[in-house]
Amino acid sequence: MTVKHGSRWFFAVASLLTAFGLAFAGLALLPVTAAHADEDDPPPGGQGQSRAPGRCLTRLQEWYGIQDGNLGRAADGLARVQTIIDKASEHGLDPSELEAALAEAQSRYATAQEQHANAARILEAHAGFGDDGSVVDRQAARQTCESTRSALGSARDALIQIRDIGREIRTIVQDWRDSRPITNREAS
Repeated sequence: MTVKHGSRWFFAVASLLTAFGLAFAGLALLPVTAAHADEDDPPPGGQGQSRAPGRCLTRLQEWYGIQDGNLGRAADGLARVQTIIDKASEHGLDPSELEAALAEAQSRYATAQEQHANAARILEAHAGFGDDGSVVDRQAARQTCESTRSALGSARDALIQIRDIGREIRTIVQDWRDSRPITNREAS
């Protein structure tokens, strides 16, 4: 069996598509849980008054860390898409659909980064919390939790949109693959 030079790029593009698909599929499988401030009245006698918002801060910091990794993986995926576009252009394919999808994904990525950075600023200021994470002002602590949750939720929504765009990109590349059948096989 002989392999023509033209099929090498095809397999390179297919390999890149697979890697890209796995990267974006990983975003969907990562656990992302929202933390909620305790809205109930505190127990009588002053016990536990600072525990719920303190747990909220801890959970939001964990969510922030997980989402930081998700942003890194999304950036890697966007770079892979650019590589696919470059290779497609080299081989005479029209990458305009991919370029449009990449531009949309990059816009969503910028939104995710902006909201993630906003959450970082809120967590760094940790209004209502002491340096050790204890609650010093319950109302300010609750507002910190709500604001951080909102910013992280917006960033997560943008990352989900990027994942969906990644699925569209996989479909485009699969269509390219299907439209260029392998013709270099010898008849058996």
